[in-house]
Amino acid sequence: MIKKWYDWKEMRRDVNTLCREIVLAKFDPDVIVGISRGGLLPGVMMSHWLQKPFKPIKAALRDFPEWEDYLPRKTDKRVLIVDDV
Repeated sequence: MIKKWYDWKEMRRDVNTLCREIVLAKFDPDVIVGISRGGLLPGVMMSHWLQKPFKPIKAALRDFPEWEDYLPRKTDKRVLIVDDV
């Protein structure tokens, strides 16, 4: 497997691009859910950019299989899920 190093500048650029596309698509999430571990940083960045609440969820299927449920509230009709893959 070839690894590519991803720096903060690239992440900030890509998060900004994604957030602009989300706004242009008129998608207005009620909550942003970040999948641990890789989705936490971009998820938090997106929650600040979009001014939406952030909820982390722990999930791992590769190294240490586990899953922790996040149950959206009944008012959470639009959930944006963020992960690194």
